[in-house]
Amino acid sequence: MTKWISSQPGPRVLSRRRFIGGVMATAMTAAYGRQAQTARAASAAVTISRGSTSNAVVALTFDCGADSGYTGSILDTLANRGVRASFGVTGKFAASYPSLVKRMVNEGHSLINHSYSHPSFSGLTTTQRLSELESTEQALVNASGRAGRPLFRPPYGEFNSSVLTDLGNAGFTYNIMWSIDVLGWNGLTRDQVINRALSNHGNGYIYLMHVGGQSQEGPALPSIIDGLRSRGYGFVTIPQMLGGTSAPPPPSPPATGFNIGDTVKVTAGLYLRTAPTLSSGVITTMPTGTVCTIVGGPTSADGYTWYQVKTTYGTGWAAGQYLQLTTSTPPPATPGGYAAGTKVRVTSGLWLRTAPNLSGGVITTMPTGTICTVLSGPSPSGGYTWYQLDTPYGQGWAAGEYLEVTTQSPPPPTTTPVGYAAGTKLSVTSALYLRASASLSSGVITTMPVGTIVTVVSGPSPSGGYTWYQVDTPYGRGWAAGEFLKPATTAPPSTTEPPPPTTGGHAAGTTLRVISGLWLRTAGNLSGGVITTKPTGTIVTVVSGPSPSGGYTWYQLDTPYGRGWAAGEFLEPTTQSPPPVTSGYPAGTKLRVTAGLWLRTAGNLSGSVITTMPTGTIVTVVSGPSPSGGYTWYQLDTPYGRGWAAGEFLVRA
Repeated sequence: MTKWISSQPGPRVLSRRRFIGGVMATAMTAAYGRQAQTARAASAAVTISRGSTSNAVVALTFDCGADSGYTGSILDTLANRGVRASFGVTGKFAASYPSLVKRMVNEGHSLINHSYSHPSFSGLTTTQRLSELESTEQALVNASGRAGRPLFRPPYGEFNSSVLTDLGNAGFTYNIMWSIDVLGWNGLTRDQVINRALSNHGNGYIYLMHVGGQSQEGPALPSIIDGLRSRGYGFVTIPQMLGGTSAPPPPSPPATGFNIGDTVKVTAGLYLRTAPTLSSGVITTMPTGTVCTIVGGPTSADGYTWYQVKTTYGTGWAAGQYLQLTTSTPPPATPGGYAAGTKVRVTSGLWLRTAPNLSGGVITTMPTGTICTVLSGPSPSGGYTWYQLDTPYGQGWAAGEYLEVTTQSPPPPTTTPVGYAAGTKLSVTSALYLRASASLSSGVITTMPVGTIVTVVSGPSPSGGYTWYQVDTPYGRGWAAGEFLKPATTAPPSTTEPPPPTTGGHAAGTTLRVISGLWLRTAGNLSGGVITTKPTGTIVTVVSGPSPSGGYTWYQLDTPYGRGWAAGEFLEPTTQSPPPVTSGYPAGTKLRVTAGLWLRTAGNLSGSVITTMPTGTIVTVVSGPSPSGGYTWYQLDTPYGRGWAAGEFLVRA
């Protein structure tokens, strides 16, 4: 039976800023559950700081106060390492991030009521305390179906005797404190957090950690778990300790131990790839919870252990670190074939291609739910079964593994326009590439959204099964497939008329403004690699140019996203000031991503892309700077793993 080292109600206030996990007065052990709650409902809550047990077990607890920060990464790490933990969740967090709280419960973690708005309970009235408690319980139930009662964690670790009395009267039997605070919230670096956690341990220890982006527990967690395990500890939740669990539940097998035939689920949005490497083609992104069957592997490459998996999205390769065993039943296999004329529905964002293979040019991405009609097939290639389809986006080929039979009626079949004369106003019917020439192999200038008004300059020009028109657009002049255009019902408004061509040029030092989402490239031509997309309104400074190429006038620019080249036709003079130039960041610095930014395997533009970090992501510098390709690269610890990114897209958090 587990015993508890705890404190009896008393007049003093214990604060996270003053609390030192240590031996406190021993209290009578109480069984966890309905009977204990009923028996103690009118008694003051007992404060728990450490379990006294002969078992080598510890409890990891994470407080979730405001921002989601590293929550997803922490849950991924716990899942991958087969650990169950306890989360002290505020009502505001539960209301703001219900899917994360639901995931905590679904993956076997326990919840602790951490108040609604995180006030110090010592300074509240009884009425205010009860309001905080009950509103939090409701938020937890709404998000996950699970309540926090009878567990409470005091904000800031502050409480007094009246707080404990009010907790007991509200049915909260236990006031959960901690044995060791790893102090990530207090500015410790990742390595300092790891060292503090691994230097303080013992049977029954409760570890206090935080999920917020300003704390480093997320990046530190894998090393903490591995370090404690190497010291002989297992992991339990707070309810398991309270219930006297004599041994930790058996952990899920590590990601390196799956066998062929195992059923696994995806623990975080995961690329399904054509081969077991980071440089291989991405078939699709499998959402969290996708159930798969292991059909091949393991094989090691690029620091990951890869498995071949059979999924509803087809068969491909995925990193085992993002998979865990599950008892869920995998979905049925794709039907043996769809006859011509069958109505099918897209089950996941799916590329429509020009040919029935992975080398076929991508026409567009069909969103989930798109209704199509089978024209021909099946045609096996690259491990997929391909069908030619009539879709709202034109005719093309798609993998049958992403299709299912439907009774819904497809939209009227797409028809090739008989021809649009020069000067005709047209409207884009589906997100459409504007290209440098009339072919699927030509460079993409930009993507025109649905509803964009364009004017025909010349054409038609047939190529690759499409009828191409040269058009003047708000994004410049280029070519587009007529199958995605229709006559505009009204004249385009003045704001969408094609902009006048750039005249005169812009001298070095001129401050310009982006007038439409614009690609920043590595060179002054349409073949230059795309660094990022600069949103409308971005302020830039001319470094050099003009340099004519491909029908555009190119300028080298200093931008908030780094230095690169862009077409002058999408720029206009402005009196606004450009942002300051980025400076160096030492190891341990916390940074924030300023624009969707690729995390790469190496500090250069040739490094494989691991993922795209969204604006606002908080990262920590591990090493750098390392100059390459006109950028200053830093190795970072991020919620998505460790990798390299260009410092020009980062600012201090």
